[in-house]
Amino acid sequence: ATASITSPVNSSSGHLKAGSYTQTASTLSGTDAGNYSFAGVSSGANYTVNQLALSGASVAATGSVYGATVTPGAVSFGNVVGTDVVAATASITSPVNSSSGHLDAGSYTQRVAGTLAGADAGNYSFGGTSTLTASYTVAPATLSYIGTPSTAFTGTTPTGLTGTVNGFASGDSLANATTGTLAWNTPATMDSAPGSYAIDGSGLSAGNNYGVIQATTSAVALTLKPGIAPPRPQAPVTAVESTLSGPGNGVQVNTRMELQSALALQVVNGGIRLPDNLVIVSE
Repeated sequence: ATASITSPVNSSSGHLKAGSYTQTASTLSGTDAGNYSFAGVSSGANYTVNQLALSGASVAATGSVYGATVTPGAVSFGNVVGTDVVAATASITSPVNSSSGHLDAGSYTQRVAGTLAGADAGNYSFGGTSTLTASYTVAPATLSYIGTPSTAFTGTTPTGLTGTVNGFASGDSLANATTGTLAWNTPATMDSAPGSYAIDGSGLSAGNNYGVIQATTSAVALTLKPGIAPPRPQAPVTAVESTLSGPGNGVQVNTRMELQSALALQVVNGGIRLPDNLVIVSE
């Protein structure tokens, strides 16, 4: 007589699943089978299919950008049978997070715990593994200095320039992700010709988690329009000196006038009117 598995349960690939089964024998065979009667027999759960130990596990190299979702590499095995469905999930071996909870930029190894998933996971055993090389890379995110569009006139020095810094991951800000003092400047001066000029940001350092660049729009954020150049500022006049020469006799009179305050001159009828606060102190 030949025994068979009483209630076989197969995997996705058609193989008997790991576990314990009863066996049944009920039909006689052989040349003299007709000389015998047999009512059949069923055993206890004495047929065991052991789990297959997985080997050849590997984790694909991959990565992300700082602040983005961390998705470790896909896990594969070298000896899964046929079309069986069995999977495992990798994780970062020793993650290092920023103050906002994001995985810091850098390189990390990946590991696979011994927990398996999938319809046929119960047919396999796995002790876990770790990659020996740094196979997960977190690249720095990018912060952008964005100059706020502004207009000025030629002949003046552009002032009051502002802008924003964009690109922070959730939970990060100028306060907790950068150091330094933010400033905004332009190459345009009071002598620059009309046209478009950059408003550039500067002064920040963001460590390893960010790189800092100028936004392309910042290159033309300042517009200089034609204008009348104001007189250049000069130091206040606090004294006036003059020399008077007599006709033909070589007599000269030197006069120095001290001012009680800065000199304010007025143009009257084509001449210059001196202020009333002149005081002659020496002759």
